[in-house]
Amino acid sequence: MSQRFSAAVLAVVAVPVLLAGCGREEGVSARNTVTVTEVVDAETGQDDAGTTPEPETVTVTEEPQAHPMTLEDIYNAKVPAMCMHEAGTLVNGELLGIPEGHGMQQLDTTVPYAIGDFTGDGVDDIVVQFVCNAGGVSWPNQIVAYSDNEPLGLLDVHSAGINPARGPQTGLEITGAGTIRVTGGAITSQDPACCPTGDYMAEFAYGNGQFTVLATSGNYS
Repeated sequence: MSQRFSAAVLAVVAVPVLLAGCGREEGVSARNTVTVTEVVDAETGQDDAGTTPEPETVTVTEEPQAHPMTLEDIYNAKVPAMCMHEAGTLVNGELLGIPEGHGMQQLDTTVPYAIGDFTGDGVDDIVVQFVCNAGGVSWPNQIVAYSDNEPLGLLDVHSAGINPARGPQTGLEITGAGTIRVTGGAITSQDPACCPTGDYMAEFAYGNGQFTVLATSGNYS
């Protein structure tokens, strides 16, 4: 520092720097302020280069992070249409507003579900089962994948040429980015609907908003 500054009273200029996106809340562009300090002469307001510093605003955008999914997140999540019920939002795990005599729909927490990086972004996603009916006998449990608190889509085992047994599917596994393996009982062509004797394994891939069949095996024809 020059001799002129050693004899002068020193002051600190606080220059605000705004960081956009830090501490972000939903629908709000939050800004946090940090302070950059610079030593200046209290009498002249100049720094050691003989210039007057100008405040600067620097905007830094923070990329939003996906939410790691847990089973608890699904209790009040959105759900796609299934079992002849329209899409909606769960309340404590149940879809409300279904007219009396038209069935029910709720998250099935008693059966297998899968947590893992389904979308390939390094953050946990989840695949769950829903128990539902349209006012009569139970349907096969419906399978839905979720990422970042949003449903990706409904996985229909029937699309693999399989007639799954009513009730829960016995196994769910995220096998890689965008791939799921499902196992369960199956109603064969010789079985009454009440009493399935078959079984199946089906692998599905997710892309462009829908699931497609990769492979199947088992006794389900």
